[in-house]
Amino acid sequence: MSLLYSQENISRNELNLLETPAALGRFHQPFGFGEYVDNVYESLDLLGLEVRNEEFEVTHDNNRLFGALEVGLKEGDLITSDEWETPAFEEHCHADAGAVTRSGWRLFNAATEALKPATASSNSDTNALTRRTQVVSGFLNEVVGL
Repeated sequence: MSLLYSQENISRNELNLLETPAALGRFHQPFGFGEYVDNVYESLDLLGLEVRNEEFEVTHDNNRLFGALEVGLKEGDLITSDEWETPAFEEHCHADAGAVTRSGWRLFNAATEALKPATASSNSDTNALTRRTQVVSGFLNEVVGL
């Protein structure tokens, strides 16, 4: 299935070969399409996402880029069964009248606990955990219809 209507797509490597569009004025400083796409990939990586499918097109004069990316969570276990079955903190269990419940809140807490070591081991900045937590929160909000 094609992400874009046209079938005249170019590869990511071909984007790097294109000449950077000329500046259109004193305050207009474009940079290469390949560099731009690399920045998007880096941002997605910080958010714990990966590109599953990509398609790019440029206008006939190579001055404008249009792209479509299909993204998803990175491969691997975001939440281990231990964190879901036995949360690290008792308050994440949400016992209801003696019965332990599995709620969205419990899932969110398990996910954020799972993200902490991944952030620490990657030697990334402290904002990475915040961005990843926002992705998880946004996903759960969408699932429950917020």
